[in-house]
Amino acid sequence: MNRHLPTGTTLHADRWHASMGMRPDVPGSRQPTPAAVDAARPMFGRDGAMHADADGPESGDGPSVHHRMAHMRIAYAASGGLRSVGELACGQDPRSKALFAHMARWIATRDIIGFMWEGEPWVPMFQFDTGPRLRPRRDLQPLFRLLVPLYEPWGMAYWFACANPALSGRRPVDDCASRLSAVMDVAHLEHFIATGQSAASGDWRN
Repeated sequence: MNRHLPTGTTLHADRWHASMGMRPDVPGSRQPTPAAVDAARPMFGRDGAMHADADGPESGDGPSVHHRMAHMRIAYAASGGLRSVGELACGQDPRSKALFAHMARWIATRDIIGFMWEGEPWVPMFQFDTGPRLRPRRDLQPLFRLLVPLYEPWGMAYWFACANPALSGRRPVDDCASRLSAVMDVAHLEHFIATGQSAASGDWRN
């Protein structure tokens, strides 16, 4: 586990989990601690309950977690794929250590989509600006703010990877480049149905 997490950084495996508000020392518990929930937005599922397993969703009657991960690998391939944070910040130079710290903060505050898989944090690459330095796409922040109250991290990553009838069967990730307003319309509708509240136009149209 944590085979890609860089050693020698200020956020190696134990501190990574601490920064995410997780408690790997407690058997069966990787859910955010109250301190993390206070510092970041809550990680609720569609049923409003806190999800206990940060390594993946409970399969229930749907696809297994392994099938969901395989599905997401395919769905995200055209937009940069899925990468582990340890792989992205594998160097020992100060810039790599800084990127690792930034990733930890962005995931903890849910400014980006990040989820745990086999003991490592993973991120879809479509949510970053293209360029020499990884930075979250600012145009996606209003969209994420609509979805965060509705989905835990795994569920949010899976939502972008699944065909959506409201987008004529297209996947949200595929429309985030050229038809972002359409994706926002769908997210706004889901937000309204789930919460009974309509986001202010400035929160999701800009």
